Amino acid sequence: MLCSSVHPVSQISVSECKLPAVRTPKRQGLRAAVRIQAVTRRDIQTEAAALVGFSSIAMASVRAPAQEIRNTPPETDVGGDAFRAPEPLLNLVPVRCAKTVHCIRHGEGFHNIGFDGNEDAHLTPFGWSQAHGLHDHMQSLPTALGIQLIVVSPLVRTLETAAGAFGAGLPEGAANVMMTSLEPREQWQAGHPAVALPPGIPVIAHEGCRERVSWSKCDARRSLQDTKQQFPGVDFSLIQSEQDTMWPHFNSFDESGVRITFGEPEAHVTDRGIQFLHWLMTRPESRIAVVSHCGWLFHTLSAFSHAEAPVRSPPINSAPPGTHTRSSELDVDFQNCEMRTMVLTDPRSGPDRGDPTWFQGGPSFQSAA
Repeated sequence: MLCSSVHPVSQISVSECKLPAVRTPKRQGLRAAVRIQAVTRRDIQTEAAALVGFSSIAMASVRAPAQEIRNTPPETDVGGDAFRAPEPLLNLVPVRCAKTVHCIRHGEGFHNIGFDGNEDAHLTPFGWSQAHGLHDHMQSLPTALGIQLIVVSPLVRTLETAAGAFGAGLPEGAANVMMTSLEPREQWQAGHPAVALPPGIPVIAHEGCRERVSWSKCDARRSLQDTKQQFPGVDFSLIQSEQDTMWPHFNSFDESGVRITFGEPEAHVTDRGIQFLHWLMTRPESRIAVVSHCGWLFHTLSAFSHAEAPVRSPPINSAPPGTHTRSSELDVDFQNCEMRTMVLTDPRSGPDRGDPTWFQGGPSFQSAA
């Protein structure tokens, strides 16, 4: 299914998110219960930071969400019945404290159609069609998105999706190649011509938004050297290790071959996602696309949903237009190549960034006439 629908923009604030409940993992083969015992939340945050290179970034300040009804007006008699008018949930911050983030899940990969043993799975031919469809959708919007930065998970399926959705056609020279050409390999890799970089838009790979690490090899990152060769136009400077360290860390065995760990705990994914959003707030760009994965998007965005929102609501594309709720956009799995737009805010951020629309006025104003 091509991504052709536009959903209302949701707002998330990195200063307000809920603590995730630790549940039995049911996604991507994680069937064994994950229990976190005698481990503090600070331990989880520290481990998440160390694995993806957030050592210089302050840990996320996580607290319970604010109440849904603030400063509720007093009851009044309307038609003989008590009536209490709820106040809307408003959050007013300077523009320098907000970023528009276009959240995108990768297109269909071979692991999505049964080949989850493929290490660092590639897109299927249909997955490439979905990425091209997203590109056409964005080009057809009446108002250009004006994306200034593309951040992508270092796994191949997200890098290929970014190339299909944001690439600028065939390269004209070696200097602007985002992705080299791909030869088809049955049940492994779809063929595709080389793709040029989008002009003037940096593309950065970041471990902070990679998929929740399952015990399937599709979530294991291949060597950095191989990935760089396929995607020479992508900035991999934030990837700290040549070989993947996250998949082995969460898929360990004892000397007799008995599995000790069963993939990445949900709380770990959430903390990693929140730290990634804090990193986004340090960037100078205000309009950002993030190409990631279903599990990461769910565990990160649902931390900012209403505390009473149901988990796994019906897909938002099955709801009538105009009826999408905050919970349905933050608590529901993304479809392959689906894009949802969020406004990320933090009133504590941006002291060193100005407002380009600001006009001083006042007594210091001098007429140009």
